[in-house]
Amino acid sequence: MADWKRNLSLRILDRLVLCPTRHTIDANELIRFEIEHPTFTDVPSAMTEAYLFTNAQEQVEGTNRIKPTLETIGVPPRHLVLKFAGTGGRAERSSEAPLNWIEPHVAGPSVPQGEHFEVWTWNPPGYGRSSPPARLAHQVTFAEDFAAQIARHRCGPDTTVWLVGNSLGCIKVLWLASRVQHWRTDSLDTRRIGLWCRNPPDLGRVILRIARRYYASRWMRRIVNHLPETMDTLSSAAACRLPAVFLTSELDSLVPAEYQADLHQAYAGPKQVVLLEGLEHDGLLEDQHIAPVQSAAQWLLKQTTSGRDD
Repeated sequence: MADWKRNLSLRILDRLVLCPTRHTIDANELIRFEIEHPTFTDVPSAMTEAYLFTNAQEQVEGTNRIKPTLETIGVPPRHLVLKFAGTGGRAERSSEAPLNWIEPHVAGPSVPQGEHFEVWTWNPPGYGRSSPPARLAHQVTFAEDFAAQIARHRCGPDTTVWLVGNSLGCIKVLWLASRVQHWRTDSLDTRRIGLWCRNPPDLGRVILRIARRYYASRWMRRIVNHLPETMDTLSSAAACRLPAVFLTSELDSLVPAEYQADLHQAYAGPKQVVLLEGLEHDGLLEDQHIAPVQSAAQWLLKQTTSGRDD
């Protein structure tokens, strides 16, 4: 009976939280990769897709451009981003952000191989052409395997890695940051890893807040108790030691700023918090936000490159 209740609760949470889409989106210059997940033997046909944005396009030109693999790309980049979108996001819409906020020679075009950047944005299960179906229980475990494969194939001794998340994507980022030893390779220096999170949610608290609008908080509390432990951002934050930048939308009506402040307080690593004044949850940055965001990006760059010998 307990398993039946738990499984039902998880299915309800899947429907409440996740907003997967599978329609075709023009990815423009992004390069699509298929990431196989053979370690998940209980899930048949496990394949997720990732899209690469880079300023070294020539590294994949001349390889199998139609269906490139991680093994066919050239030398590892100097800067690598693993990006995780929010509940309705898609990797096909990715850009170079947040690398566009740091020095032009880092994010600019036509740089030598090995000095270039790579932004890898992931479609979780159920999004785009990724399989299996969308489930909260799959989100973090597949994300960790994705990060491990990218780290193994694309991280060299001089690579800086930023884990970037927006809203629900921050849950994956914080989990990965709390378990670096489970996915990083020996060649990747932990001192070169940082976080960039916008509006990270305490998911259970956010769900209960929404439930109160419909007088369903008592019923929903029983459901929320079955959230996977991988979704507990406060516990993940308390286990993190990596440098992090947190962007908080001041007028966020989905993940209120005070909820985010509690997570910032729980975060155990060095951090900078940037308040995006006047913005809602998904509001676009305006001129007044550019200077503090650029300053935070420079701080994170310094934090994640100070251990280098170059």
